[in-house]
Amino acid sequence: MQKQTKDKNKVVSIDNTEHFVWGNRCDGWWLKKSNGFTVIEETMPPGSLEEKHFHRITEQFFYVLEGTLCIEINNEEYQLQNNQGMAIPAKSIHQVFNKSKDPARFLVISCPDSHEDRVNLKDAKSDVIY
Repeated sequence: MQKQTKDKNKVVSIDNTEHFVWGNRCDGWWLKKSNGFTVIEETMPPGSLEEKHFHRITEQFFYVLEGTLCIEINNEEYQLQNNQGMAIPAKSIHQVFNKSKDPARFLVISCPDSHEDRVNLKDAKSDVIY
């Protein structure tokens, strides 16, 4: 019984969690992966960006660990530095960029899990209500 509790509460890092590649040379590590909420550590190399999208019900919070991250939300751009974060409400059209000359490393916290709830704008139908 004690082992289950210990495994459930194990210490996690990018060295012992599931890794994935997204976009153009960007990396992600699932630090917490459940339907209730997720925590992903991500890196974006200089000049990279993600596709413009929104989530129907998921709220996200981006928190910069290193570097500079630009977030466009509903056509307004914000620049986040080390130790700064920003919430993105559900239904907000957004896109993340690394316009700097250095890599950006940040956390993305989503509640509930955002991956089944993501709608890329190039895939969105015209009848979708934002």
